[in-house]
Formats: sequence, C-alpha cells, structure tokens
Amino acid sequence: MSLFWLGEIEAAWEEIQAEPLDWMRWWAALSVILHRLGRIDEAQENFAKLSKDEEQEFATIQCADTYAQWGDAESAYRNLDLAVEYGDPGLAQLLVDPFLHPIRDDPRFATLLEKLGFEAKRGSSGGH
Repeated sequence: MSLFWLGEIEAAWEEIQAEPLDWMRWWAALSVILHRLGRIDEAQENFAKLSKDEEQEFATIQCADTYAQWGDAESAYRNLDLAVEYGDPGLAQLLVDPFLHPIRDDPRFATLLEKLGFEAKRGSSGGH
C-alpha cells in the first residue's frame, strides 16, 4: 500500500497480488486499487462480492475505508456508525487510517472522534 500512497498505482496493483493476507489483498486490490486504476465496474463488482452484507461486524471499517476512497462519504459514515455500534477494533486507528483521509474534513469526522473520546485524549496529552 506504500506504493499506492505514493501514487504509483500500477506498481501497487502488481505488488498487492503477492500480499499473503487475503483480507488485505481483497479489500485493497479489489476495491480501492482497481477503482483508482479506473476499473470502476470491476472494483464495484468485486466489492459487492466481499461486502454482500455490509452490516457484518468484521467489515465495517474496511467498507468505510473503501467508500471514503471512492468519494462516497455518506456510505463511509454509515459504516463508521456501524463500526461504533459493533465496537469494531479498527476504530482505534481512526486518527491514522490513511484510507479515511478523503472524509476527514467533514464535520461528522470530528463528531465521531469526540464521541469515541479521541479529541479529549489528544488534547489532554498536549495535542500529540
């Protein structure tokens, strides 16, 4: 994914094929990277297979990440709300999850952080 974040999307696609973690390869390659490569229909088709029931507890953060990268803030926040409801452990990485960058400026992100106590913790440690 480092190649992806550096903007080297073709190289990221090649590298992700060798990813040993199925969930990372599936979510990253079949939803985010393919979408960024302009293979929208293929990305959506594969994502639909992976998230047949996006309300499954194990997939809420991954769905939110994917929707955020696709520019679908409404679906991203719907899944973040589900992540809170389910207590998804991926919420612990909200402050550093690069997949969520496209939706960080939305006021709902600050509200979510406050709801989870991130703002208070960050502020109480001197802003670090």
